[in-house]
Amino acid sequence: STKSIDRLLWLISLTYLYCTTSGDEYYKFGQGIKMVRKEVQKQHVQWLYEQANNKVPIDEILEQLKLA
Repeated sequence: STKSIDRLLWLISLTYLYCTTSGDEYYKFGQGIKMVRKEVQKQHVQWLYEQANNKVPIDEILEQLKLA
């Protein structure tokens, strides 16, 4: 339907905008998406580190990550 196509185009536009302007300067889309992916990976590692510091059992962490 046209509504679903509009939603898809909206999501694509937002993704492009976020990846090109999420830093302090303007990035090409390829550079921006690499930067965003790196940031997400950093956040995952930081979350895992915090969980380990809080002595959260590994089974619980795996469940939260849907890896159990």
